[in-house]
Amino acid sequence: MTESGTTAPDLNRCPLCDAFARVKKSEIDHLWTVDCAVCMRFTVDDYLMNVIRQGREHRDDRVCRLLPLLSQAAQDTWETGGRLNLAGENWQANAHDAQARHATK
Repeated sequence: MTESGTTAPDLNRCPLCDAFARVKKSEIDHLWTVDCAVCMRFTVDDYLMNVIRQGREHRDDRVCRLLPLLSQAAQDTWETGGRLNLAGENWQANAHDAQARHATK
């Protein structure tokens, strides 16, 4: 349990695709860095990591249905030489952008 009483994220599972991953938190900027064989490398802020964890725990469709799209967005960003930085302010837009990109292919 964390200080806030919530369960800590699994440091061996990707929060987006649930595959084996290395998940590490930086105490300086409060970002989680994820290295995943499927999603590649991306960051998640504390707020969004908690939203994802709770969404998975409660099987919240508003969260869970967007996770595969975020995984695709992370892969797409990595393939073009970038790293996706997910935050509470941008995660839904990133998911919808990934959906739109792949719907036209």
